[in-house]
Amino acid sequence: PLYRVPDSHLDLHKDIPFLVFGTVKPYKNIHGLLQVWPQDVPLVVAGFNDDPEYEQQLMSLWGSRCLRVTRMNTFLSDDELSELLARTETIVLPHNDNAMIVSGGFFHGVTLGCNVLVRKSEFYQKYLHQFSFVNAFDFESLASTVDSLEVIPPQIVKEEAGLVLSDKVVKGSWQQLLHS
Repeated sequence: PLYRVPDSHLDLHKDIPFLVFGTVKPYKNIHGLLQVWPQDVPLVVAGFNDDPEYEQQLMSLWGSRCLRVTRMNTFLSDDELSELLARTETIVLPHNDNAMIVSGGFFHGVTLGCNVLVRKSEFYQKYLHQFSFVNAFDFESLASTVDSLEVIPPQIVKEEAGLVLSDKVVKGSWQQLLHS
């Protein structure tokens, strides 16, 4: 289901084009993303990394490629993360294949009207391809995918997600299942 977020976060100005967020771990494949991320496209990477070697690897990647990366290596409270997502146009989910069964980041992002750029995977094929605000990428064609991305307005993202993921829909599905 969608997240509950403060009303004050629902209509903030979308001034962050792309965001990767959450605890920074190698399985999220941020290093792979940075190896191919377009140099002229701003990217915010927000979330705590307790591995200094991996953090150094990431810093070396964006430094050597002269990427427009803003790094927030800090733990974000739910409220801070909601505010960040409310300001974001598109969240990026670069996880390794089969490293993600479901993403809380997906649900949190779309609750706040974010588009989603997700690495092509079984997760995308089975569950996310149905949404107009979700675009899949592979590392070989990431630059052209980002270049041709059409951002869906936040209100449409929220409405479309709500048709499938709202509390009312989820509750109805559970009632139908439990009464069958």
